[in-house]
Amino acid sequence: MKRILFLVFLTFLVSCKEDKAPNNKVETRTKITPKQSIFKISLEGVFSKNDYILFFYENEEGKGFDKKNKLIKGFKGSPEKQTVTLTLPEDENFYNFSLHISDKIGQEITIDKLTITDNYDTIEIKKDSLFYYIHPNDYIEMHEDGSFNLITKEKNGKHSYNPIFKAKKKLKNKLKFI
Repeated sequence: MKRILFLVFLTFLVSCKEDKAPNNKVETRTKITPKQSIFKISLEGVFSKNDYILFFYENEEGKGFDKKNKLIKGFKGSPEKQTVTLTLPEDENFYNFSLHISDKIGQEITIDKLTITDNYDTIEIKKDSLFYYIHPNDYIEMHEDGSFNLITKEKNGKHSYNPIFKAKKKLKNKLKFI
């Protein structure tokens, strides 16, 4: 009988001993914040004369262009290929743009690639596709192979020069998803 009582007592002690010791581990969680969205617009090509690019953008769809939403980027003329990059302010989106590519009469520009990127996605438009994504104004003769000529026009007895590209609907639709 003592043996049975001893076994019951021993079983009772073992079953009560299931309480775990306190866990001294400290759980730390790292807060992961997404990268800030920064749009960059790059033109890769040849720019023959010192000049600048003026980039107007709409940061709200259908709002239109204004002087507040513009970027200016100067560049040195060179017969060598170079990349001119414009960077929008942090967390600024854009849905449409107007790209004024020269202010110098006689400027010769060849664009091999237009790239629009943020921290996550990239739209790359090569020379032979430029015609399908951007629309030139009257100061640009654009050809289907992506080449173009910058031209002056006479208006009111004065030579006028203001070559501008604007996004076509196909590109605007792509910009909504970048």
